[in-house]
Amino acid sequence: MSKLGIKEVIVLTVDKKYYEKHIDIFKEPNTSIKSVFVEGESHDKDETHKLLLKKYMKAQKELRDYEFNKRHK
Repeated sequence: MSKLGIKEVIVLTVDKKYYEKHIDIFKEPNTSIKSVFVEGESHDKDETHKLLLKKYMKAQKELRDYEFNKRHK
């Protein structure tokens, strides 16, 4: 960890079967699950989902930009 208490974290995406096969290397305290993604679901015709996803993506970008600017200014 740096003098300021900031550290870099690498986020990996692995298939569930691979994760389960190699669970020994994914155990705490060196790793943790931050999120789980489900692939293959379709929300193409769901207008509420489209609206929420658009808001989410905008907020995520604004937060990322804010954190970047704060860190580098």
